[in-house]
Amino acid sequence: MLAVTALAAVATPFPGFFGLLRVLHVLDWAGAITVLFIWLTWGWAATKLLQGFVFGAERMESDTDIGHVSTLAFAGMLGVFIAVGLYSTGGGL
Repeated sequence: MLAVTALAAVATPFPGFFGLLRVLHVLDWAGAITVLFIWLTWGWAATKLLQGFVFGAERMESDTDIGHVSTLAFAGMLGVFIAVGLYSTGGGL
């Protein structure tokens, strides 16, 4: 059930997949590349989720937590994703 839920969240294979294809046909090239990048990031996150839950913990030991600079960089990227999303939708959700 978890695998099916994760695949549905990633929008594969149906109906979200075809919905995203329709969005790609409507957008210009810059918007399409942005949507593809977000789709790729979302797919990677779902794969990591499945790897952790279905297949168990990673085989190698994890390193220490990320530093302050990395945290700010990731927060900045999240802010950029939010700004691009709001700009792409015309400011409304």
